[in-house]
Amino acid sequence: MEDKKKRLLFGLLLIILIVILLLFNYPELFNFLKEDNLCIAPSCNPKDNFEYCVNDKWEKCTQGLSCFEGKCFSEIELSKFRNCNQGECISEDGEGLYAYQNGEINSAYSLTILKEGSGFGSINSLDESISCNDEFSECTFNYNDLTNLVLIAIPNPLSSTFSSWQGCDSVSNDTCIININSQEIVTVTFEFIPETH
Repeated sequence: MEDKKKRLLFGLLLIILIVILLLFNYPELFNFLKEDNLCIAPSCNPKDNFEYCVNDKWEKCTQGLSCFEGKCFSEIELSKFRNCNQGECISEDGEGLYAYQNGEINSAYSLTILKEGSGFGSINSLDESISCNDEFSECTFNYNDLTNLVLIAIPNPLSSTFSSWQGCDSVSNDTCIININSQEIVTVTFEFIPETH
């Protein structure tokens, strides 16, 4: 009976010794025991602002970058969006508003103009801040503040005619009035004029 206890104790001590040797020589095998090493993407390590979560483990950002909302950004980028709430970030000077979406930070106020139809045409704004050329399919413009715009659709005089606007706050013939208070999208349609013989 004593021999059996001695063998059991020896086996237990041997297991402890093996675990200690493994711990010193292969510490990565025991990472699962460290609560700090567990992470859920997207997130930043609260103890190391230069680490972000990927594939359920912490990885270092490239030198010169630090973590924000689970992604790595430069200090210049981070200076724009320190104070964030539900995806909206206000710059440190309090003037710029930015939106955080899909790992990218962009102006929270933007206008995207899409072209549909078989024809061609250009878009200009009354204040001349917007110009989409005759062959555009999509134009995007970013703003730091609420903006009101008057857009004018100009069909190609040789081949096309203006058809319609969609997404505007109000429309008058070829003119679209839009208040940009978020990420706005408007669509203009030009139709091709077939040649007549």
